[in-house]
Amino acid sequence: MVEQQPDHAPAVPHRSSLAALGVFGVVLLGAVGWHFTAMILATVPPNHVSHRYAPLVSSYVDPELDQNWKLFAPDPPQETIRVEARVRATGGKGSARTGRWLDLTAADLAAIRRRLPSHAYEDVLPMAWSFYQVWHTPRGKPLGSEGQLSTTHLKRAVLQRLTGRYKGEQITGLQVRCRTDQVPPPPWDRGSATARRPVYQVLPWWPVRDRDYERL
Repeated sequence: MVEQQPDHAPAVPHRSSLAALGVFGVVLLGAVGWHFTAMILATVPPNHVSHRYAPLVSSYVDPELDQNWKLFAPDPPQETIRVEARVRATGGKGSARTGRWLDLTAADLAAIRRRLPSHAYEDVLPMAWSFYQVWHTPRGKPLGSEGQLSTTHLKRAVLQRLTGRYKGEQITGLQVRCRTDQVPPPPWDRGSATARRPVYQVLPWWPVRDRDYERL
């Protein structure tokens, strides 16, 4: 008895499709490998490799993927920072006024207590301040190409929290400052130094324009 051959041969994947899948797999593995390499270089103790590729790693990690912890030597914070801001606003009759300082960090902490434990929104402000400090001198001079980006990022993070506070008034200027407090020692540690007074770092006034509110 003669075996009947099928009318159509089984479909064989086209070579171009296999090649495309292979290229996609290589690109995907490369992207994953670069991500993990960048995150490791951003968290390991300083070394020759991390110093050599610091600008490249910083451009990828900052500001969204910034790591605020030490991988091999956890270092609890010795200071707390509070970001504060005030504005210059113009009312409906054209009268200008300077508002009082607002503690934006306190508002974020209060929001954390009212919500589920997701701190993504509340973490934006301290990370923006840290990003700004890394790319500016103590006198506020920007360092490299990331200086302007860090200024814009901090400015927009603050404006995002001020939206709705000044109804009917146009914000024309913004000033940000950071209050640094030393974490007090525990009651049983009598040998620690007494807590010093808060230290303020005040930034210059920034103009506020309509484009600063885009996609906030």
